Amino acid sequence: MPGLVQVVGSNARRYITGLTWISGLTSTVFLPINYYLLVTVGWRWAYVVFAVMHIVVCAPIHWYVLRRGAGISDAPADPAKPRPTGAGILAPSQRRQAFVLLAVWACTEGILTWGLYMQVIDIFTASGIGTVAAVQIWTIVGLSQSMARIVELLTGAKHSILSTAMASAVLTSTSFLAFVVLGINVASAIIFCLAMGLGHGLYAVARNTLPLTLFGAREYGQYMGMLMVPQNIVNAAAPILIAAIIAHWSASAALWVSGLGACLGCVSVYLLARFCRTCMQTEPAETPGKA
Repeated sequence: MPGLVQVVGSNARRYITGLTWISGLTSTVFLPINYYLLVTVGWRWAYVVFAVMHIVVCAPIHWYVLRRGAGISDAPADPAKPRPTGAGILAPSQRRQAFVLLAVWACTEGILTWGLYMQVIDIFTASGIGTVAAVQIWTIVGLSQSMARIVELLTGAKHSILSTAMASAVLTSTSFLAFVVLGINVASAIIFCLAMGLGHGLYAVARNTLPLTLFGAREYGQYMGMLMVPQNIVNAAAPILIAAIIAHWSASAALWVSGLGACLGCVSVYLLARFCRTCMQTEPAETPGKA
């Protein structure tokens, strides 16, 4: 199937970036819609509206895509044939440490996307920002995410995916400095949302492309599945954690915990990049196609 070859072949990075570009606008579009539904029909009917949307819009799309892909063969590769390009830049003995560092980053991002994101409007309003203003400010994140992915789409061929990951981690962790310097107000919230959106826009690209680049196309699905296990555990616990911190301490404490998590993620990406560069210098693996 040509499309499958494009996704796992030399154009993988561009296709992954293109797929994530439109999703960056999700919060920009649906956060105001969600807020409108909450204040007009209540949270129960808001759930009903989104459930109907999944049935009417999403389910047919999934059915169509799965039906088109039903003919893809899952037969094992012929060992007599040469290994395809895109085997991954790391040798099998080097992958465990890289995977652990990648998993740490994914888990710290889960604290932000599933913990902080779920409570950020409450955090802003508890800090003195009006509800309407908080909603409007938070929509900046979606625009920033899409902006970051457009830049990545245009310039990705000029730098490695590890550089994209490092830029993402730095932007995400330094976004919290706005609150440290200016306090929690409208100006610092805008700066925070801009930097956070840019960082998370690049994260979606790096998180989905790094396993392909590091571990290769053949084991991409396996490593992505393994990565989802700790990440989903953190994703499930993060909303409870952040809500408990807000309830028992304060909104600013939730920001501090989220910021420390972002810094831990930044450190893990730095160590991952340094580890990969050392591995490629001392024991170069088979060179993959651009991912």
